[in-house]
Amino acid sequence: MIPRAGSKLPFCIGVYQDQRLYAPDVQCGRAAVLVLGGALRSPELAAVRDALADHAPAFAALDTDLLVLGSFSAGPAAWQSAAGPPVVLCNDAFFAECGLAPREDAIVVIDRSWRVLDSWRTCGHEAVALAAAALHSANAVPRERARDCRLPAPLLSIPHVFDAGLCAALIDHFEAGATFDSGMTAAANDGVACERLDYKKKRRTDCLLTPADSVHAQVLEALYARCAPEIKRAFQCDVEYNDRILVARYDETGGYFKRHRDNMNEAVAFRQFAVSVNLNTAAYDGGQLIFPEFNDHRYAPEAGGGIVFSTSLLHEALPVTRGRRYVLLTFLHDSAAEQRRLAYKRTRMRQLMDDVTGERK
Repeated sequence: MIPRAGSKLPFCIGVYQDQRLYAPDVQCGRAAVLVLGGALRSPELAAVRDALADHAPAFAALDTDLLVLGSFSAGPAAWQSAAGPPVVLCNDAFFAECGLAPREDAIVVIDRSWRVLDSWRTCGHEAVALAAAALHSANAVPRERARDCRLPAPLLSIPHVFDAGLCAALIDHFEAGATFDSGMTAAANDGVACERLDYKKKRRTDCLLTPADSVHAQVLEALYARCAPEIKRAFQCDVEYNDRILVARYDETGGYFKRHRDNMNEAVAFRQFAVSVNLNTAAYDGGQLIFPEFNDHRYAPEAGGGIVFSTSLLHEALPVTRGRRYVLLTFLHDSAAEQRRLAYKRTRMRQLMDDVTGERK
């Protein structure tokens, strides 16, 4: 199985023909089209390499590198005969970790963070068509012009958390499932957490995703495969647990969630990272996330892309002005936070038992 969109390529160390080192830390910061060539001897590989070389100026204009990654076991002859994009030789283990058989070739498009955007096997595909598809994918890599950034919001924007099929399945789950008006966790007069509806603050419809639902396992697999490593890399936190998972819909009739934080009540203080994955971005207007403590930027990942941020950040979901915005929402936390959650639950259970005992007396 070749690397899937949204996954990270495995770590590899290689050398160029002139003995320069190649490693992810060298590549990160620039998108790339990588031909995973293994033995570097298949006729399909040579044709693909030549077809990519024909588009070299277009890839250069996109700041996208072209590289052929082959195996050390290919030997010096394959190295010397390599034409077109530069050749880097790597250990055999890298290709095995990519899911490639010893003599199997593939093309992989990666973004500046070593994340896979698209991938194809070379066998059974026409070289010119593959090169054109790789160029189209490289052209779609999210980019921003370099600028001085004085007030950045400390969040992660992660593309390809879910694929198109899972996005569609989650929307179908919402439409076929039991939905309810979304409330907010608040404190009653006695300090006990409760759910309240406040349409001046929030207007959204939710559908709970449970372990009994067919797509639940897929969602968890994608969240922990795509989001957890990024949280570890950026914030040095090992998230292992999740709070409830919702598929939500914001409608143009008034879908919004005004400024709030996600951990301000004792019942939800264990939450560490909020995850918001858009499911149908192109089908609506508005609905962006903003973080007013930092800047006025509006965040709207493409369908399947997610925003991950600390639950202590003030944020807002702007009103949807056209169509319906579907989004998956959950929270991730580490083992220490899970212990805090369980401690609160035990305390709350004791309070309930005391209330019942007091009533019986």
